[in-house]
Amino acid sequence: MSKSALLGFALFGIAAMLLTMAIKIGSAQIHVQSGQSIQTAIHSANNGETIIIHQGEYIENINFLGKSITLRSMDPTDQNVVENTIINGGYTESMFEEGIYPGSVVTFDSGETASSVLSGLTLLGGGAERGGGIYCASSSPHISHCKINENLALTPENGPESETLGGGIYCNTSSPTISHCMISLNVADRGGGVYALSSAPMIRESKFNENFSKLMDGAGVYCAQASTPNIINCSFTENHGHGVYCTDSMAKFVNCIFFGNLANGRFEQVCISMPSGTFCNGEIRRCSDDSRVHIRKYDQRSGRWHSLYRFFGKLCGTDAHAAYILISFFQ
Repeated sequence: MSKSALLGFALFGIAAMLLTMAIKIGSAQIHVQSGQSIQTAIHSANNGETIIIHQGEYIENINFLGKSITLRSMDPTDQNVVENTIINGGYTESMFEEGIYPGSVVTFDSGETASSVLSGLTLLGGGAERGGGIYCASSSPHISHCKINENLALTPENGPESETLGGGIYCNTSSPTISHCMISLNVADRGGGVYALSSAPMIRESKFNENFSKLMDGAGVYCAQASTPNIINCSFTENHGHGVYCTDSMAKFVNCIFFGNLANGRFEQVCISMPSGTFCNGEIRRCSDDSRVHIRKYDQRSGRWHSLYRFFGKLCGTDAHAAYILISFFQ
């Protein structure tokens, strides 16, 4: 074989390799372009490095593997770039019919901290029993400027029946920071947008719109089992189920808007469940129009709703017969 032929084969091999491997530049950045693998880039990244995803659609499910890395688009603050830099979990209806979980789009389950950053990406097409878009267990990553849309928490048709949780994001014993995100059109039995279990998410400057809770509980956010979410400067609009539903948890809301969230055939914005009869479930400050907030309780003995009080501030008290408190906001 001639030298020129050998050179041609070598060049062909290098080109094929670049199609599947990310390009590492220096020691600080790894660039991933359309047709390459994001997970391959994560495997090769060292702590402290940044993986930059070029515009395109990447059909895969990725895991941060406990690494302190930043995974971002070319410009997380440019809406057009974010919308066109897509990680698609690959969900299809045929997968559901065959009883296959496509999996969460992004997984944090190895003790990730705030130095694990996900920024400026669109996450869609995820399908898992817990966390269609993002699954977060015993981890506290920073998620910013992301669009988390059209993900499902689902039980496969041929699988065992169980409650599905967190269509967009599922948190278990985790404290992620979620900022400047659009979370919409996600579906779960509970927590269409976000489900927090024994978790303390910080959710800031984010929008929850048209998420769906099949059980009408917490279409935007559902918090359970001593969760302590801080929800600041967020909007909850036109979700199919309560904007926020909390049970045995303490939530703090500051400067939020609740509008048009429909549960049980009526507009119900925030619901705080009190199965123990004692409720001290956090604070509501400067949310919507504080002159028109209406708080009611459901009396288990009479089976009726009663007006409780109109105020902003701490939600604390004791009532052995109240099943839950409903807070309605109007604009």
